[in-house]
This record gives sequence, C-alpha cells and structure tokens, in this order.
Amino acid sequence: MSPRPNDRTVGQVWQKLCKQKKMRITVFNGSARGSHSTSQIMAQELVLGAKGAGAEVDNVFLVQKHIEPCRACFNCWFTTPGRCLLSDDMGELLAKIRKSDIIVFATPLYVDNVSGIMKDFMDRLVPLLEAPYKLDANGECYHSPRKKPTPGFVVVSNCAYPEAAHFQVLKLLFRRMARNFSTRVIAEIYLPAGIMLDGWMPQFRPAIKLYKKALQQAGKEIVVRRKLSAGTITALGKPLVSQAEFIRIMNKYFARLIKRRG
Repeated sequence: MSPRPNDRTVGQVWQKLCKQKKMRITVFNGSARGSHSTSQIMAQELVLGAKGAGAEVDNVFLVQKHIEPCRACFNCWFTTPGRCLLSDDMGELLAKIRKSDIIVFATPLYVDNVSGIMKDFMDRLVPLLEAPYKLDANGECYHSPRKKPTPGFVVVSNCAYPEAAHFQVLKLLFRRMARNFSTRVIAEIYLPAGIMLDGWMPQFRPAIKLYKKALQQAGKEIVVRRKLSAGTITALGKPLVSQAEFIRIMNKYFARLIKRRG
C-alpha cells in the first residue's frame, strides 16, 4: 500500500503547478464589424472554453488598429532587423504575437479569402521572419522565424454561403502560411451560413446552442491537447441549416430588401 502524501508534499505539488506557465492565446479579429461580427460570436465561445482550461487570452479587433499596408521595403530584415519602420500599431501587435503560444485568425470570408484588414495584418508579419532561405523537408524554400517555437495557428471563419466548399482558399492559405512560419495549424473552424449564428431565426436556436457548446469544447481542447478531437470536429461540421432552407430564407429576405428600396 503506497504511503498517503502529507500536507507538505501536497503543498509542494500545488506550488509547482501554480508556477507552471499559463498558455497565452491572442485572438486577432479581422472583421470590419469588430465586436458586433459573427466572427466575434465564434471567437468569444472559443475564448470561453480556452479560459476555462486555464489559458490567458487577449482579444484584438484589427478594425480598431491603425495598420498601414506593407511597403515591401525589407528594412525589417536588413536595416532594423525584426522591426518595421512604419509608425503604426503593428509594433504593438507583433509584440503580442511574440508573447503568444497560439494565435487565432478570426475572419469573415471576403471574395473567397480573408478580409482586407486581415490581409494587411498578415502582410505586416514579415518582421517575424529572417531573410536567409532554408529548405523544408520537401526541398522547398522558406524563411526561418526569428522566435522559436513560433505560435501555433488557429483559424476561425464564417461565410454567407451554405456550403463548406467556399473555404478552400482559406484552408490552403493558412497551411502554406504555417509552413513558412515553421509552425502548424492546430485547428480550423469554418462555418457556412454564419449569418444564422446571431439567432435572428428562432427555429435555429437549438442548433446554434449546440454549435456554441462545441466551440467552447474546441477552446478547451486547443489548450489541453493542442488539437481537436474527432468528436469536436464532427460537432463543428454539422450545418446550422440545410442548403435548400438557407437559400429559401435568404432569397425571401433579399426580395424584401429590394422591394423596400424600390
């Protein structure tokens, strides 16, 4: 029979656990609608789960930041290594990334891609990389990140189409980007018919409740396992509404708007 741990032993274990570094997650929301966006509805449920699992989470709305387009001057590589010469809010955001274990890209789907705000943000991540080329396992060039290890990527996106096929470009984009940053996409959460998520159609609220619960579970798993379980992936893949019903509802809504505006 193993000896019962005394109070001192328990206290030492507790102190050790308390000293362990908490996972730091930064969410970058690229919606023009900021805190009122469907992207934020998704992100906030994910954040609830992550915080419940003990993570520290910072939520950044890019629409509230001054981010100029990248000028491709490459001063951040050769003149001021790791630092962009543009005087805007990107310096603050790059500092957040350097302190993060995971970064979340939350964006609506615009023309089969990320939003314009998100794209400007992504273009300005060049200071995180170094100039010299290296070859990956497939013999393909990439730029090595300055900080190792690079934060893992999580992608959260929604669109106003009922099919998941519309996210094909985003899937490839973030996987390629993760490759170039020597990291991986820990989780991808893509929601078709995202316009339904704010509950404006009462008949879909039960499905929305289940989806939000799955998002919270995803947040927990990202912290604890650094990946999503098969069950959570299945739950997040269930459509909120059928294709036929979505088209019927939206076309009726569009017709009403067109009539109202003459």
